[in-house]
Amino acid sequence: MTCPKCNSKTAVTASRTPARPGKGWVVKRAEKIVGWYTQDFVVRMRKCKQCDLVLCSVEIPLDDITAMMQETLDGHAPKSVTRQR
Repeated sequence: MTCPKCNSKTAVTASRTPARPGKGWVVKRAEKIVGWYTQDFVVRMRKCKQCDLVLCSVEIPLDDITAMMQETLDGHAPKSVTRQR
């Protein structure tokens, strides 16, 4: 993955899942976004090799992304994950 700040490569520093959350804060944050639909996700903490930016990514199966988007469009997602306009 490339850094959104400087476009250099990032390195994975840790990986977490709901089954193995570690200290848990990053998994809890991801659960607020995707947990309503699936517990099949991996959170990866990353650090840029060039500028030292620290970021997280959430990986979920592509089929789940498609289905989550459809559920959201159909109005079935929780209000906490839909953007209010």
